[in-house]
Amino acid sequence: MMGNFYTNVRAICVSCAVLILSLIAACDGYSLDRSAAFEMNKRLGRGVNIGNTFEASPKEDSWGNPWKPEYLKTISDLGFKHIRLPINWETDERAMLEAPYTIKPEFMTRIKGVVDEALKNKLLVIVNMHHHWRVHKDPDASRDRFLSQWAQIAEAFKDYPDSVVFEVMNEPQGKLTGEKWEVFFADALGQIRKTNPKRIVLMGAGEAIPNDPYLIYTPHFYGPFNFTHQNASFENGAKAWLGTEWLNAKYERAFIEQAADKFAAFGKKHDIPIHIGEFGVIIHADMASRARWTTFTARCFEKRNFSWAYWDFSALFGIYDRKAGKVYPEMADALLRNPMPEPAKSELKILYSSNFSTDTNGWKLNVGGGAEATMVAKDGTLVVNITNPGKNAWNVQLSKWSFSLEQGKLYMVSYVASDTAGRDVTSYMGKGPAPWNHYTHSRISPEVTNPFYCFSMGTHSDPKAGITMDIGGGKPSTFVLSEVKLQEIVITNGRK
Repeated sequence: MMGNFYTNVRAICVSCAVLILSLIAACDGYSLDRSAAFEMNKRLGRGVNIGNTFEASPKEDSWGNPWKPEYLKTISDLGFKHIRLPINWETDERAMLEAPYTIKPEFMTRIKGVVDEALKNKLLVIVNMHHHWRVHKDPDASRDRFLSQWAQIAEAFKDYPDSVVFEVMNEPQGKLTGEKWEVFFADALGQIRKTNPKRIVLMGAGEAIPNDPYLIYTPHFYGPFNFTHQNASFENGAKAWLGTEWLNAKYERAFIEQAADKFAAFGKKHDIPIHIGEFGVIIHADMASRARWTTFTARCFEKRNFSWAYWDFSALFGIYDRKAGKVYPEMADALLRNPMPEPAKSELKILYSSNFSTDTNGWKLNVGGGAEATMVAKDGTLVVNITNPGKNAWNVQLSKWSFSLEQGKLYMVSYVASDTAGRDVTSYMGKGPAPWNHYTHSRISPEVTNPFYCFSMGTHSDPKAGITMDIGGGKPSTFVLSEVKLQEIVITNGRK
């Protein structure tokens, strides 16, 4: 699931071909004919993920969502244009752990059978690698296996039509850092191009776009996270988010548009089409909020000419009720039929507005992990001089506590800040006493003006909540916080 932008570029000479791929990053004004990729992105259009099935381990029914071939006709009849097929190829049941790392023929046949049926139902297919934890935990030790498997996948599908596209890796993470991932992607692309010279390939994360005209960039989106992942068993503290609503206020919409604009700016900068590989809301959210959020988010992406794949079809975020054997009509309408809605009418009620004219206004500076920083109120701002940022963003933190939040109310946190090193800032509103769970968070890049995030209190009130900003990691810098506001969003025309 969720994915992030990685920023640093490092080219490593592995072979002459890889060197060429990894050194040539896309930049403003670089001329490369990506018309085939943009055309494919139009063809992909609206899609859906077959989640929690072929990426499940050790077997495809291990996560309670076994595959049913009839799903493909249902998906096609609804009007979707493609499926994204998350696949875990690396389990011991599916591939050899040691060289030559052969993918077991019966598993390859199984996947090809699903792809064949999808094509018969006039669906395009994204074949990917998903949940390859060995690669994430020890990339260097897993590199040969990773490349061998992509060589095998490429060989298996080399004679398939262009309706089959590849995605090299879902959400690179762990020790597969941004700069290392860019090299791994270039290496895998080299393997794919040996047998599939013009097949479209999707790239998730990374700023170094190889000099290849057949690429599509594929970020993921799940914001606000405390709404989309409420009561998710795999997220710490998510039970406290249960009951979080999404009410279609213009400020909630603007938060989503802020992220979409960032994706669009990346696509424009690198002249590369954007496919949103995942976005969705968990089934624990109320259906009205799910439908509102999904309608707006899908139309927001389409307005920017993104293709997309909703997460997912029949699992925890699904649009299909497996027990009843039918699609949730509200979700089908949200994805495929509803027009862009008008926002709910709302107004803002200021609960806190910072004032740094005489002192730090109750904000505290916390440092750890060997970091060093000082804080002072100066010229109406809060200035943090970070001489040693530490290794992690949370090694230097700004925080203010004892904000009172009430159950059922909708809030917005906004701020004006700058950093001389241009670092991203993670800001979050969280629970005061331990275990310090956050209600929501947002990672804002320096190019975003007037950053903010919205959230609602689901199951309880909190009289001691706090705002925290992680400003460590990276390079020494001066961070200036000019303004912070906490406001209540009051819906004035009822809930649509």
